[in-house]
Amino acid sequence: MIRWNNVSYVKNSRFLLQDISVEMPAGQLTVVLGPNGAGKSTFLRLCSKEMLPTSGMIELHGKDLQNWSTQDMALFRGVLSQSHPVAFPMDVAELVLMGRYPHKKRAALDHHDQHIVQEALAECSVKHLNDRSTQFLSGGELQRVQTARILAQIWEDHPQHPRILLLDEPTASLDPGYQHLCLLKAKKLAEQGVCVIAILHDLNLAARYADHIVFLKEGRLAGAGPMRDMMRESILRDVFSVEIHTVHDPRLEHPLIFTLGPQHQQLANEPKLRSL
Repeated sequence: MIRWNNVSYVKNSRFLLQDISVEMPAGQLTVVLGPNGAGKSTFLRLCSKEMLPTSGMIELHGKDLQNWSTQDMALFRGVLSQSHPVAFPMDVAELVLMGRYPHKKRAALDHHDQHIVQEALAECSVKHLNDRSTQFLSGGELQRVQTARILAQIWEDHPQHPRILLLDEPTASLDPGYQHLCLLKAKKLAEQGVCVIAILHDLNLAARYADHIVFLKEGRLAGAGPMRDMMRESILRDVFSVEIHTVHDPRLEHPLIFTLGPQHQQLANEPKLRSL
């Protein structure tokens, strides 16, 4: 579990996040949503201890995040950043194997680690890229390989602490099929007790997979709670300043969300939508 207690973050005398108190429980997929510049990536960097709060406290499993060592957290917490360049070319399997390094200390990587790598590659549908150089991957392929690396890192349950998975726009550069594959895996991990936190931009993907929603707007908490309570037209209009219409398909357990244009725009004066 990750809990924020009156957390603020200031850079160059400007609040990027201000007075946020929110909880992201284990066993749930929490999706962080908000317009550009709302502070979403800063939020995730603070959760990962890449940055430290200016004030307030972030708790990880009941302990001040600042008191956790990076080495200890690496045994149960994986972070998929928005940007993950590969410093030099290597085979895909070698890159994914890097996810196992925190678990080995002085011991050599063994058959067990190689097995986990192959399982993680299969989970992300990139096993066929096993021997390919990262130099020749598309953006979407590299995204899936990096996801496999993070999965390999937190593949096994930790004996003391629930696992944590932090995902900064994990569906970026993925086609629709792989977007769903990625979030299906995140949802499955949450059902296994992992605390999963993901930044998304697609409201429909959030409605489809999230258990819990955190809304940020202009660096402040604009709402947090169960998906069904948060994905309401009134809240979405307020957070994103757009006209919203939701449709409830009886085949689905979540709303379908349509953005109709900037708030207060006269839709009658706009070109009519065309049928395909």
